[in-house]
Amino acid sequence: MSDYFNLRSLKQGRLLEQNLRDQIQLHDRLQELEDGSVEAEKLQEQLTKLQRQKLEYLQHPFQPINIQGADNSIELGQTENGEPYRIPLDQLTKHSLTVGETGAGKTNLNYLILQQLNQQGIPFWVFDVDPEYHSLLADDRFEDVLVIPWRHLKINPLYPPEGIRPSRWIQEFADLFGESQALISSRNLVYRVLSDCYSAQRMNPDPQKVPDLEILEQQIREYSPRDHVERGYRSRVRDRLETINEATGPLFDCRRGIPIRELVNRNVVFQFDGLLDDAQRLVMETLLYKLHLYRHQQPVTSQLRHVTIIDEAYDMFPEEKEDNKKGQPRINVILKRTRKRGNGILAADQEATKLMESLKANTATKILLPSTDEQQFESMSRSIGLDTEQKEWCRNQLETGTALVYNRATGLAPVDIPLVKPSEGEEVNIPAEMGGEWSELKKSVVSD
Repeated sequence: MSDYFNLRSLKQGRLLEQNLRDQIQLHDRLQELEDGSVEAEKLQEQLTKLQRQKLEYLQHPFQPINIQGADNSIELGQTENGEPYRIPLDQLTKHSLTVGETGAGKTNLNYLILQQLNQQGIPFWVFDVDPEYHSLLADDRFEDVLVIPWRHLKINPLYPPEGIRPSRWIQEFADLFGESQALISSRNLVYRVLSDCYSAQRMNPDPQKVPDLEILEQQIREYSPRDHVERGYRSRVRDRLETINEATGPLFDCRRGIPIRELVNRNVVFQFDGLLDDAQRLVMETLLYKLHLYRHQQPVTSQLRHVTIIDEAYDMFPEEKEDNKKGQPRINVILKRTRKRGNGILAADQEATKLMESLKANTATKILLPSTDEQQFESMSRSIGLDTEQKEWCRNQLETGTALVYNRATGLAPVDIPLVKPSEGEEVNIPAEMGGEWSELKKSVVSD
């Protein structure tokens, strides 16, 4: 028979199994003894102790966590013992995934994280789809927040990031476009047409020479397919480009747009409310790719330099991207490599089952908020590695304002997350149109 053990100090699943075996062994031995004997009384005491340990485990089946120091970390809330649950900043370069139903507290949690990043001088981007982050501009706890509605944004996805050869960016964009538009098989066609476009311009990266999406659409129309298969590819790409160009107005109507270097050290909220889904994915992935390539030219570091919050992770990390037979998705490559340049991604969504498995596998921090959908709950539980008792606890105990947080460095624990309310400030009015050059960036809303 095993000696007395602490149910929270060892691996829980194995320990619980041993606890049950010991209880059965004690029970069987008690059946062989006379009631009231000294040995029977001692065995009964041991059995009672084991039963209490199991009950304690069932009530709270989690190990104690290692409390991190306050420096170079963010605090998500408090554990049941009133201890702060902190995550080291360098862990955020290994990315985070939050899953919970609507109203479970994802936006509140992100506000809490953004406040602390702002206090520690870590710039952030927010890809705001609903929108829910507009009030950051009026919140006096945030400094220098730039809110850019998509109607005021100017971006040319075909313009190479600074320091990147056009020949390389052509290949990157062909992959990016194919994945973001679910047209993977057509990316070789896009690459050939773009190569011709750039060759015609002598590979000149001058803003007045680089093609934009309208020129790409025109060149696709004029391209002569090699066979009926390529004719089908051309038709799909042409139709998609036509739809995007018609729906986005001036968004892509530029030869360069704002350089990434103007935004990388700013707190920026990109508002995509009302933007066509296909164009939205193209803009978000273009921004993330260009940020990655911008950082790729800088030294490798584990220090957190920048965080991007993607509030609707399915838009960029849908499971369908892993279904193709063309190799690893480019967005997955970015997810793995960007951490080496200090860029963290904080993804959130309602439905874990619809997300890429690689997103769930390559996030060092996983946060489970309340979810009444059993499929979503089970998907996230498997990703975290919860046992039966832990899952049962979450089903019964998780509620709005509470999260189960797992981090590779800190540990696994339920955490009470404080309610964060933006400070009351003057209402921010975003003008219908604004002019000016990108070099004249203001604190409020900017357009080109």
